[in-house]
Amino acid sequence: MERAGGKRIACIGLAAVARVLAVPAIPPVPTKVQALSFHEACGGAAAVAAAAIAAAGHRALLASAIGDDAVGDRLARDLAARGIDVSCLARLAGAATPTAATIRAADGGSLVAMHRGARTEPPAAHAEALGTCDALLADRSWPVLAARAFAFAAPRGVPRVLELAAGEEGAPGLVALASHVVLLAPDADPRAALGAAGAGDAMRIALGAGFALAWSGPGGTGALPAPGAVPAAARPAPGVFSAVLALSLARGVALAGALRDAATAAAREAGSPSTAFATS
Repeated sequence: MERAGGKRIACIGLAAVARVLAVPAIPPVPTKVQALSFHEACGGAAAVAAAAIAAAGHRALLASAIGDDAVGDRLARDLAARGIDVSCLARLAGAATPTAATIRAADGGSLVAMHRGARTEPPAAHAEALGTCDALLADRSWPVLAARAFAFAAPRGVPRVLELAAGEEGAPGLVALASHVVLLAPDADPRAALGAAGAGDAMRIALGAGFALAWSGPGGTGALPAPGAVPAAARPAPGVFSAVLALSLARGVALAGALRDAATAAAREAGSPSTAFATS
């Protein structure tokens, strides 16, 4: 479902179901604990980003691949109910839908186990439609499709944001086509983490401990402190920071302001996740 007006942002990457259990604290040793609550949520960096963009009243086009199982049926319904365009969401016969089990503690810490499920790239034919959007963002899940979409969009100079987690490496061809490379490094000083965000012509951005920021690339370098009181163990939800960054850049917000807005949104989402399933 496409919304009238607003920016149109392509989100390329992982879509998953997250099964979230809240506990008082992460146990220091293997044991059995009583969960305080349980819910299912939209997960995966690209799907979470699309949900954030749609919630802000803009148009999100999600390109991903999920299974043709019952879990995928529910996820596809939820994504559509949020107002996300799922015309580029592939359903793979016989494949399992990506699923994550998340144990989240009251102090913001979490433990995540991920089953990636479907591994076949979404159709490359979607690249042109994705490349016509006002901005694009991708994680590392589908590098062939993301690279083709980034290449299609690059001549127009629109933002092309690649999000990586600490320890991840993006496909070299995809990194070279990104205008902004975001590294989520929640345990590191963001200045020290910048080197892991790659080199080249992209603006390199590190979101570090406490949601503090550092960046370096064309146009200069900079840093921003943590946005207010954030629990020490809190971790950024993949997709949220990049969604707000891509949307802000598409709206013409200057880089420092776009980064400040993105870090604030990521910190807020870490404290109060908003991606619980909208439908059953």
